[in-house]
Amino acid sequence: MGILWLFRKNLDGVPRDAMESVELFCEKYKETMREDEACCRHPKEYCKFRSACMIQFASLENPDCLEKRKAAEQDGAA
Repeated sequence: MGILWLFRKNLDGVPRDAMESVELFCEKYKETMREDEACCRHPKEYCKFRSACMIQFASLENPDCLEKRKAAEQDGAA
């Protein structure tokens, strides 16, 4: 069960349809993105919202995002 499970319920407490996508909002850059594509676009920059950022939490569960971060770190280290 992922971190966002609690947020995937509607007001009646009924789980949302598995195909329904949740929109997440970046407070710093005022951007929205779907939960299944969630990946912080600026992970190395300071962000005062990061400790409460749902994009940050969702990106930790997104294998594609983790691969992008690892590749970026390797490119930066070279």
